[in-house]
Amino acid sequence: MKKIMLLIASAFLLMYGCEEETDPHYKKPEWLNGPLFDQIKSTGKYDRFVKAAEHSGYDEFLNSRQMFTVFVPTNEAFDKYLGNVGASSIKDLKKEEVYDLLEFHTLANAWDSTKMGGKYSWGYWGDNPNNFRTECLYKPDIYQKGNKHVSPQQTFLLVFSDSYFRNNAYSAVDYETFYPETDWTGYNINNAAILKKEKTAENGFYYVIDHVMPPTTTADHVIDEHDEFSLFKSMADRFIQYENFPEAAEENEQYDSLYQKSYALNFDMADDWISDNDPNGYFHVYNTAFVPTNASIESYFADQFPAFPSVEDVPNILAKYFVEAHLQPNKKYFPSVLNRENPLNDFSDPIDYELSSDIISAELSSNAIIYGVNRVINSNAFQTVSGPIIKNPDYRIFTMMLEISGEINSFFKQEIGHVVFVLSNQKLSDLGFNYYQGDPTDFSDDRIYRNNEELTKEEIKSFLENYVSITSKEVDGQQDRFIKTKSDEYFQVGGGQVNGPVSGAEITDAYESSNGTVFELDQDITPQSEYTIEDYLNSHKSQYSEFMALCDSAGMLNDQGEVKKISVFSGVTLLLPNNDAVTAMKNDHIPDDATSETYDYKSLINYMVISEKVLFTDQHIDQASYGTDLFVEGSRKGITVSVGNEKINLTDHQGQQINITPGPTSNILTSNGVVHVTDEAVLY
Repeated sequence: MKKIMLLIASAFLLMYGCEEETDPHYKKPEWLNGPLFDQIKSTGKYDRFVKAAEHSGYDEFLNSRQMFTVFVPTNEAFDKYLGNVGASSIKDLKKEEVYDLLEFHTLANAWDSTKMGGKYSWGYWGDNPNNFRTECLYKPDIYQKGNKHVSPQQTFLLVFSDSYFRNNAYSAVDYETFYPETDWTGYNINNAAILKKEKTAENGFYYVIDHVMPPTTTADHVIDEHDEFSLFKSMADRFIQYENFPEAAEENEQYDSLYQKSYALNFDMADDWISDNDPNGYFHVYNTAFVPTNASIESYFADQFPAFPSVEDVPNILAKYFVEAHLQPNKKYFPSVLNRENPLNDFSDPIDYELSSDIISAELSSNAIIYGVNRVINSNAFQTVSGPIIKNPDYRIFTMMLEISGEINSFFKQEIGHVVFVLSNQKLSDLGFNYYQGDPTDFSDDRIYRNNEELTKEEIKSFLENYVSITSKEVDGQQDRFIKTKSDEYFQVGGGQVNGPVSGAEITDAYESSNGTVFELDQDITPQSEYTIEDYLNSHKSQYSEFMALCDSAGMLNDQGEVKKISVFSGVTLLLPNNDAVTAMKNDHIPDDATSETYDYKSLINYMVISEKVLFTDQHIDQASYGTDLFVEGSRKGITVSVGNEKINLTDHQGQQINITPGPTSNILTSNGVVHVTDEAVLY
């Protein structure tokens, strides 16, 4: 779009230049006294700016036929700036340095105060802007990193207006915290207040400001300027990437190739043109970084990660999560926002820094708010069930599987409880798993193999879902607890073991976290087969012969005398009456001369199945009516159930009460639900 606009402007200027001498239509209005530099110089008020432009050759640029908006510092502002940089006059500065400085004070195109104050995307303006960044002409110099020449991006100025502040409920503190030497006037740009609204020239506008604006850079360079933040910066720098940038090389023919720097993190600290899905997203996308001091980082890692001798020894994945917990992509956490809200980061950690006590410095870069802070965020990434896994180098393969699949993201919320089973590197290697680590700065490059076949993200996720349970229960590995994994498999955890319908393992280690427990297992628990409720009944035909006879009368057996399907639903609870219970029920409830034609045996059995609900004795639920497989006149009929104190209390439609307590005939796990053997048959 920018190239197209420049082509259109060039064509217009060529036409204007050819015709202006002959066509009165193109005659310059009398009120236009000349181009920008000539107008600024003619006032006699801005000698320092004039000398800077003439010293650097910027005067000719400002007098060209291109359209500009220029911010002109007062003489006093220039004198103060020269003192700050240790110069007695403009001529003490290099011409290139002055040229860069003046470029930073210049915008492409002409913006009057109405458009400048309400600008909300390229070429548009209104009363409720949602951005405050606007592109200036300054672009930092190409620099060399190793054997690569790196081309930075064109940068942005920050425009602070009453309309923008009103739109976001900001106040003076949101400006003066970052620029304590400048008062908030309602019309500021970077560290300067705009003293005079625009003056018109034939090729744009100029504004008078009360400070020289030093060129700002991206967040990574700003952080790099502070020695007290060097540890955080070194951790972030592990994730630097350099990508070939052919467009820049085309514009700079003296270089065979140019590269662009980026960070493989949730917020790319080197990207000025970071954007969202909005076509003009780079004007309103802005970020926030909370950068802990070296001392606070060293103290935190010594306390929380004693397995690693120093911060430099912490593996990349830990460094990544630590850094990302302190970076807030596309969030503008100005001081007033921190005071009135309780924001969360990507790991659901509260951002609870106090301006008066926790924040030791505050700066604005061209792409982020940067707060220096005196304490770290003790992230959920390390406190929740993800913590014990990623902290332990012996779980490296499992960690990478969690990371690549994205399964680890479900662990970070404190309010969601988990039981996670983990296998060591050795156990996974024995199962044929290994990983190839690609670019260590980009975990998406890592690949997991099994038996030399690369696994897809979906295949990794499918394997892991056998090892992850979402639960509200506190599971310690000793007291019996019943859980369902994300793959809909049921396991009993207790006595140092994990047992499912068809697989089990010994617990070799256990770790508590703030939202659950991690258990290391001695073998794979991925079920290789199914063991359904129907399988359980068919393998215990003689034990439950009376119930099987009821199923036969209901037409639920095949030619081999086995149950075909006890329920059309998945995840059910079967209240299985023992032989004595069936005999008693038949004597009291079923007529002696009943046949399959005269009596509805199917409905009798359907009422013994609680649909789509798996009830264990370790649950705690309030009394409620749970639907069964029995439908009467299109309405599902229920059984009243309460579960507590390791006992299930049932009240059937006849008012009969039945209690189920833990024991060998309760909590019988299958692949599609649970079986409880009862000494009385429930009746509708």
